[in-house]
Amino acid sequence: KLHATLMATGHRFVEARDSARSLTSEFPDDAFAYGILVDANAELGNYEEALNASQKMVDLKPNSTSFARVAHMRSLHGDHAGAVRMLITAARTADPQDKEAQSWCLMQLGKEYFKVGDLDRANKVVDESLAISPNHPLALVEKARYLAASGDLDGAEGRLRQASARVANTEAAIMLGKISRKRGNLEEARRHYAAAEKTELEGGGDVHPFALLWADEEMRLDEALAVAKTDYETNKDIYASDILAWCMHKKGMTQEARSVIQKALHLNTNDARILYHAGMIERELGNRKLAAKYLASALKANPHFDLLQAETAKTALAELQ
Repeated sequence: KLHATLMATGHRFVEARDSARSLTSEFPDDAFAYGILVDANAELGNYEEALNASQKMVDLKPNSTSFARVAHMRSLHGDHAGAVRMLITAARTADPQDKEAQSWCLMQLGKEYFKVGDLDRANKVVDESLAISPNHPLALVEKARYLAASGDLDGAEGRLRQASARVANTEAAIMLGKISRKRGNLEEARRHYAAAEKTELEGGGDVHPFALLWADEEMRLDEALAVAKTDYETNKDIYASDILAWCMHKKGMTQEARSVIQKALHLNTNDARILYHAGMIERELGNRKLAAKYLASALKANPHFDLLQAETAKTALAELQ
């Protein structure tokens, strides 16, 4: 169990999957091992095996962690209503003594609501999460995201600084950078992005979370593409495919990007960012009708999907129409 957990935590998903498979062969009633199988297979893009493992896990041990994994699978397959039902169940069944778990389940529910542009419900649920655990850094970052999407940049900045007050937070620093960009302060944004990278590297991480940011900002594009390719070789999931396609497009490899973005779309995940990238790729290739379809779908899914890129999507769609 320890080996499988360490492999998953260290993002060595092939080893994590293989270790978990061995565990389930030896201990077929071990729900924990099935949880690792879900996570590792999802990261590797083996969605059928991940789906089967999530069902087995919830059958063996119907609790908040298994319900949350089933929810993730449903969300990936475009079943928002099913994901919401599972996350509500996860929140209700979380250990009342475990405030962290309760807060986390509610935060995940908020993220699912935000994914489909339901800001009111996302805000309500993340407020419940913060009522349980007021300084939960991930919940504070989510609250900041929803405030920024609503136009309250000052409120968002306050939550992000609160999230970073105890422990430096990579995601908070990136979002502070985006807020600075939204305000037109590019120099300040770059400082926040540099701080985010420093935080990630000092915490034992690497530059992999930055490929998307660099592509969005059209900076360090060679490095972004190299990082995205390495990620894709390891994790064949829809998000690695999406980021690789976006980096290729930004480097002028738009025809190649088109085949890669199709891999990101194949589950019919209702993800505005993936749909936006697909739309911009088709636009560059001159496929105006298909580009407009993808961009409209992205903005219908979530008109606030990114503080900066959502505006680009709106402008591009208006030009196409």
